[in-house]
Amino acid sequence: MRTIKILLVLLVCSSGSIAYAGTYDNFKQLVQSAYLKPFAKDLGGILGAGTFHSGKTLSFPGFDVGVHGAAQSKPNKDNEILKLAGVKGFGLPWVQVETALPLTGLDVMVRGMGAGGLTLIGGGLRAKVFANAVPMTPKIAISSFVDSLTHDFFSVTHISGNLAASLNLPIEIISPYVGVGVDVTHVKVKQSVNSTLVGLKETTTEPRFTVGVDFSPLPLLYMHGGYNLVHADSVYEFGLGVRF
Repeated sequence: MRTIKILLVLLVCSSGSIAYAGTYDNFKQLVQSAYLKPFAKDLGGILGAGTFHSGKTLSFPGFDVGVHGAAQSKPNKDNEILKLAGVKGFGLPWVQVETALPLTGLDVMVRGMGAGGLTLIGGGLRAKVFANAVPMTPKIAISSFVDSLTHDFFSVTHISGNLAASLNLPIEIISPYVGVGVDVTHVKVKQSVNSTLVGLKETTTEPRFTVGVDFSPLPLLYMHGGYNLVHADSVYEFGLGVRF
């Protein structure tokens, strides 16, 4: 258990850095009407990535707590707000807690973070579609999240739907997963040097495709890493946690 705690602390410290360094400090000066939609697309992809790392559900009284995150290697080619600010890569870490609800067959999930001037709070539900213990067969689950991301200069509401599948391998410590999702992202300007832009809203709807591996080197402990294709850009996801 001491090893697990140390690993969790290390991941929190390293992942927290991707949300710092003033990524969004120039939003107030750079935002324009035409720039808002590409900005929303990038944030939606980051918020959607990393919300699942398996097609499995928890069995009551199952519990999962971990540190997860997503990072994009560079802004989308049309995201002038981050490009003009000189941002190269960017992302978000968060803490996510999941538990199985009795009698319903549902898992409830909550997540949150506060770093780099951003505050994230969100939650969702997950349900089993298909599962059995036969090797080389898939476990499939659907899930949905609603998130609120706030900054002094803008606010984001993000809604996602996901379908995830993971494979039962004879080697239980490794479980590959794939998934598809849709991210609906609403962005609102809170502050701008151009007062006519305050209150401006933009909404985007983008598909997301995921492939990754969940790895359990020790009992209860898991790590995962994956790749997401979002609006023709690469978003990487990662995580470390304990599952009971």
